[in-house]
Amino acid sequence: MIHRLKTFFRDHRGVAAVEFAFIAPILLMVIAGINDGAQLILKQNNMHSGVSAAAEYVMRGGADMTTVQTIGLSAWPSHSDSASVTTSKMCYCGSAGGSCTSL
Repeated sequence: MIHRLKTFFRDHRGVAAVEFAFIAPILLMVIAGINDGAQLILKQNNMHSGVSAAAEYVMRGGADMTTVQTIGLSAWPSHSDSASVTTSKMCYCGSAGGSCTSL
């Protein structure tokens, strides 16, 4: 019996499998976290594309806010069905801002 126990404790077969079993869940959580972070960055970059296209339209002289919203949504790739673009027109004189109709 003692001989079998000594043989059992000296045998190192399967040690790698046990060590991997300890590390695998942690590794999977890290990979899932990296994937979630990458998806978040991708969605933010996609939204930024839509906002940039709408801002470029306005900077080139476009004044129709409905068109700005349409451009923003159409240039936003892979947006969800509930996504929306809200626009408002503000005019600034120096650091004071106000409605463009009150000027």
